Amino acid sequence: MNAAGAAAGDANDLFVRLCLRSRWQPELLDNAGQLAGVVDWPRLSAAASAHGLAPLLYDILKGRALAPDDAIADLQAAYRETALNAGLMSVELHDVLNLLAGNDLPAVVLKGAALGDTLYGNSALRPMTDLDLLLHEADVVRAVELLTERGYRRASGEVWAGHAMQFENEIVLRSREPVPLAVELHWHLLDSPFYQERVNEGWFWRSAEVASVAETKALVLGLEATFLHLSAHYVLHHRGQGVRWIYDIAALLALVGSQMNWQEVLARSREFHLVFSVQEVVREMVNDWGLVLPEDLLAAVLGMPVSAEERRVVQWLQAEQRPVVQRFWADLASMPSWRRRLAYLLANLFPSPVYMQDRYALSGRAWVPLAYPYRWLVGVSGLVSSRRRSAAQLSSRE
Repeated sequence: MNAAGAAAGDANDLFVRLCLRSRWQPELLDNAGQLAGVVDWPRLSAAASAHGLAPLLYDILKGRALAPDDAIADLQAAYRETALNAGLMSVELHDVLNLLAGNDLPAVVLKGAALGDTLYGNSALRPMTDLDLLLHEADVVRAVELLTERGYRRASGEVWAGHAMQFENEIVLRSREPVPLAVELHWHLLDSPFYQERVNEGWFWRSAEVASVAETKALVLGLEATFLHLSAHYVLHHRGQGVRWIYDIAALLALVGSQMNWQEVLARSREFHLVFSVQEVVREMVNDWGLVLPEDLLAAVLGMPVSAEERRVVQWLQAEQRPVVQRFWADLASMPSWRRRLAYLLANLFPSPVYMQDRYALSGRAWVPLAYPYRWLVGVSGLVSSRRRSAAQLSSRE
């Protein structure tokens, strides 16, 4: 990129950030207006749409003389598309919640499905691609049965029946009619075995409170639990990348953070080994989003020690190159007992014949025995390639 392109990109980023922050600092729109003349509007519109920020930008900029008409039209088109999708998903969420409640299966609405109504005040401003629900582990199988009867199907097969319930944190179900939708049923909030063992979902359940979501009464996480979950999801799942996800947290703290019980946040982040995630998010809040925290609170957050165990797991989860076999070994190493590790190892090395036939599109059962060494070879070669790339990158920095 040439210097002019870089400057335009910087202006675009700053303009977007000022607009987003104006939801709690309206005076920043004046600062944004001073950049309007150097913004690359087609590029900004495309990037905003790609990152799911176009609807919110449209809501902020509409009726103001800060952007050219064609840029407003592009943002408006994205808003209308998101609004249509949000309407369809809200109807489905309403029906799914009522279906579960009618069968005595409590559910907590998570992430975008909850934030659109509770934090943004309009689900059209917060794009989402799926509906995330937290259920009690004992209720998941029944919930899957009910959604299957409704037309949903599992998004992927299991290496063995019951493997997901034993080793994973969610089951993803997809619907084809009338529009493609995905419902993710969680019983653990994080997908790493390390965190499945250490995060006490009971505390998150106890934090839950009733809110209006999808025009029905639903459970959502309490403020402190929402902050911890969003922070961990942003840092560990999205590897600290993605403006949409960090903006959720910035808006949460800016708009309702004064009600936060920070002592509870600090205590639970230590208990659940989420210290690194909380520290990273707080740094971004101060450095990138202009949030002002009391000096003693900032010192308390940043002064918490991160255990070697947590740091090691975070490093695995944030690795830039994570082939399947590397993720497999990282999950294996995170498990608390050798018995559990052995069960996980054998299940993944020797999946069921039904899974192997489907996974590798085999024309008949006779090919299944040959698919196992192929599976192992592909996994090992992926790990070797990843290590070679890592060694090459390290060498290039020296």
